[in-house]
Amino acid sequence: MLLPRVRVEEGQAMNWLAIIVAAVVNVALGWVWFGPLFGKKRIELTGSTDPSGGRSTTALYTFAFLAAIVTAAVLAFFLALSTAYTVVEGVLYGLYAGVGFVGTAMLGDALFTGRKLSLYLIVAGYPALALIVMGAILGAWH
Repeated sequence: MLLPRVRVEEGQAMNWLAIIVAAVVNVALGWVWFGPLFGKKRIELTGSTDPSGGRSTTALYTFAFLAAIVTAAVLAFFLALSTAYTVVEGVLYGLYAGVGFVGTAMLGDALFTGRKLSLYLIVAGYPALALIVMGAILGAWH
């Protein structure tokens, strides 16, 4: 076998309160990131005057929150598999996921669509940072 089998110990439960808190923080971070921090620059780079695209912001935030719960749950599962139970370990796993999965996947998209580097950094920076923050929460509050 090329990879060892890893399993979460029987009876080890995921901390759903920590997952929900991490998801709420994720959405709040997104609001700050794409609002006060980089909202104007993102609008300038995309040429869009309506970041919501005319869609209901309630629906957008609802789906963003549901996606954040899935992200936090998967990250919590990875942390449990790795027995990462500290803030530092959570931050490191969040960093690995943010750079290794999000950053690289979004870089391919940016390269093939001709997206400017500054827009790529804004758009990819948020989920990468969110994974780091969620990792810290989940690592500390396992």
